Parts: sequence; C-alpha cells; structure tokens
Amino acid sequence: MAITLDSEENMADLLQWISFICSLFASAFFIREIKVGFCGWEVLYIAIVETIKYIIELGWEMDAPSTCYMTNGVVVPWLRYCEWLMTCPVILIALSRVGTVGEATYNKSTMTLLTSDQGTLIMGICAAASSTDAFKICFFLVGCAYGFNTFYTATTVYLDSWRNVPDDCKNMVRYMAYSFYIGWLMFPILFIIGPEGAGHITGDGSTIGHAVADLFSKNIWGVLEWRLDTMLNLHLIDALEEEAELEEELEAEAELAGVIKVQPCGKILIVDETSTVSLYFASELGKLGVDVVSCASMLEAHTKLHEALKETEEVFKEMQEEAAENKELPPPEVPKYPFDFIMVSSQMLEHEVVQNARTQYGLPVVAFVEDVDKHSPILSSADDVLPLPVFGKPYRKHQLLVTFCKYCKVQQPVDSKDVIIKELFEAVTVARANEALSPPGSMSGDMSHVSGMIPTMAGMNMLNMGNMESGNISPPSMDMSMPHGSADVSMMHGSIEGPHLMNSGMITPPSNSLMMNNGMMN
Repeated sequence: MAITLDSEENMADLLQWISFICSLFASAFFIREIKVGFCGWEVLYIAIVETIKYIIELGWEMDAPSTCYMTNGVVVPWLRYCEWLMTCPVILIALSRVGTVGEATYNKSTMTLLTSDQGTLIMGICAAASSTDAFKICFFLVGCAYGFNTFYTATTVYLDSWRNVPDDCKNMVRYMAYSFYIGWLMFPILFIIGPEGAGHITGDGSTIGHAVADLFSKNIWGVLEWRLDTMLNLHLIDALEEEAELEEELEAEAELAGVIKVQPCGKILIVDETSTVSLYFASELGKLGVDVVSCASMLEAHTKLHEALKETEEVFKEMQEEAAENKELPPPEVPKYPFDFIMVSSQMLEHEVVQNARTQYGLPVVAFVEDVDKHSPILSSADDVLPLPVFGKPYRKHQLLVTFCKYCKVQQPVDSKDVIIKELFEAVTVARANEALSPPGSMSGDMSHVSGMIPTMAGMNMLNMGNMESGNISPPSMDMSMPHGSADVSMMHGSIEGPHLMNSGMITPPSNSLMMNNGMMN
C-alpha cells in the first residue's frame, strides 16, 4: 500500500502527539521525583522544554517564527533548531556526570561536550539556511567534525562510567548509550535526506523521523538517566549504612581492647576531574585518620595549594611574634607544609599545577591509573602509582596503605601492636649504629651483629609494594640473620578495613616478650 501525503501527514501528527504526551508525563514524574526521590534538574528541564516545543509545533508549526521563510527561497524549521539549542547542552551536562552521585561537578569533559555541540548546531543551522550547494556542504562537513568530537567525548564518558558503576548498574549505562547514539545519529541522517539536504523525503517525513529521534534522545534517555541516578544513590546509602555499622563495631572492639583512638595524622590533596574516584579514596584514607581535600579541577587544586602555603606562612609569622614577645621561648621552627602528597589522574601528570606542586611546594605526586605495566612512562613521571578503584572488583588496599606511610609526615602508633613493632625497629636501628661504632669482632649491645637491611617505618611499608602489573601484593617479611640464630618478623596478608593501621590483621604482632636466647630472637 502506497503512503499518500495525507497518511504521511497524519502519521507525523500522531507521532508529535505521542512525543508531546510522553514529555508531559515525564515532566510530571520528574517533578515528583525531585521532591521525594532522586532526580537531577537536567532531565526535568529537558522534558519541560520538549513539552512546550510540541505544544507550539502542534498548533503553529508552519507559522513564523516556528518556520522561517527566507528571501532566498529557503525554508528553515527554526523551532526545531531553537529547541536543540536549549536542550542539547543540558543533555550533555547530564551526560558528563553519568555514573556519579552527590552534588554535580562539571569538568573538562563537560566543557568539551558543550563546545563541540555548539559548533555542530551553529554549522547545522548555517547549512540549512544556505541556498548554494557548495556552502551547504561546507557548513555540513564542519558541523560533522564538531559532531565527531562530541560523539568521541561522549564515548569516553560512557566507558568510564561503565567501568566505575556497580555491576548491577552496568546494563543501565549500556542502555543509555544505545538510546543516545540511536537518537543523535538520526539527526544528521535526516538532515542529509530531508528538505534541508538532498530532499529525498518530505517535510512530514522529516517530522516523523525527528519525533522518533526525540523519543530516543530525550524521553527514553531521560528516564534511563533518572533510573541510574536512583540506583547509584541507593548503593551509596547502603554503603554509608554499612560503613557506619562497621565503624560502630570497630569502636566497640577498640574500647574493649584499650586501643588508642586514631588522631588526624596526614593531609592529602586529590584532584579528580571526573568525580569518580575521590569519594572512594577519601573513604579509605579517612579510616586511617587522613584529612582528604578533594578538588574537581586543577584551578581549584591550585587555589588550595596556595591557600595552604599562605596559612603556613601566617602560622610561622605568629610563632615569630610570640617568640619575640617571650624571650624564654626557643626560636620557632618553620611549620611543615600541611599537605603530604597530591593524587592526580595519570593523564594530568604533565599539567602545570601538578609540576608546581612538585617543584614549588615539594609534594610527592601519586598517580591513580586503571592499569599500568613495568614499562609505562607513568612510572617515571609520578613518584608512586595506585591502581584505579573499580566498583565490583577487589581493590589492592595494601598499596594505598604503603603509599600513605611512605609520604605521611606524621607517623604515630595507634595501638599496642604498633608500639611493640616501633620499639623493635628502634632497637634494631640503635644496635646497627652501635655495631658501626664498635671495633671489628667486638660485641656491642644485645643485637650488635644484626646484618642486612636496617628496617624503618617507611622501609617496612616499602616492602609491601608488590607487583602492580600482576596485581599480587607480596606480604612484607624480614629475615635478619645473626651469628647464632635468626630474627624473623613476618606480616600476614590483610587489608585495611577499619580505622587503625595495624588493627586490621595485616601485621602479626610479636609475642609479648622479646627474648634473646643463644642469639635467637623470638
């Protein structure tokens, strides 16, 4: 059966009404969810604009300025392009934070998407208004170049989100990508075959195609985005509740065991422009008593670094003034810079702010990466490397603990086992120093002939580094041979699950007494 102009027009009207009803119901639903559930402002805004657009289109589609009739004879569907200019940037803003929860933070991906999309839309409008084929093709090709950058950046955002969301949310990210690309790829195809391009389909046929594209790119995508936000927020609530319960249990156990409570013992600056990993690192490092400062951009990180330096200088100035007033006080020492190290993505290692953090402020730079091998240039650009945490996969927390201990300026014992091990290290260090001062063949102290590496707190943690390429973390151990026996201090596999560095089962404490018997230390 052939499709007549009347049937095509009726089909266009029907799809416009379907799109209008879907947008209207979506607007009402998102208003409710903003009040009682989890919903971003972006999807509500898109649904409301789409509803208004279809009201105008159903009543006054062919009237100016909905449709512009130019003096060169070209007819431009201005209402359609006007709606794109209003909704596409907001769709891309929502897209740039797919897979994240909490307060929205806009990053480099957001700016790239917005810039590319504006170029695509402007070039598309110019192409539609051109009366000559040469200009039309030129504008269209430039718009395609902008559009390719938009699609490429969107692909990286979807892939990053898919890697970082929990397993039961991965399909939702996949469906969002399908809906996005089906809808957005239809627009340039309809431009080519429609009245603005080659004219293979009529205006009503173009309206039908654009109504279907709107359903995929705005209505269906908006519902999927809301559903993903809801699932991620529920995951976050469950995680916070579990963490609160665990903290209560650990505090109760610590109180019974007489454990010393962790005090703040470090400060770290994390720059996470995608807002996907800072929450995880802040949670894990917070259990160690670390004050974590998260930044969503390099500009914000630069401001934090400068403010910290200014505060340090002000504290030192106050100490000098106090020492000048009270002559009995010793000369003040320059306070330590508050940050212990800076954590950034491996892609940002060459950024000027990161380089200044290393050269001007003397901060070690730790890069978080998804994967790295022993030949990676990242290993030479960063002082240390941490594997990127991924939801649903075990994370090698040993390396996080090791890195923290390496660079933390304040290392304090937090329970009785720490005290025992720290005293052991001090005893070995003193014994080694005595050995160096003693004549050859003489005995100086109970442990004067300890050979091998002199352990330190940082050295102990360095042994825990493991092979990042294989993902295996070898438990640190020390074998200090002695003339008539050996000293073996071993540490078992474990992870940091509570707020105490040594209370996690990672380190097996020495026995209650350290005995020397015929050169054997048990």
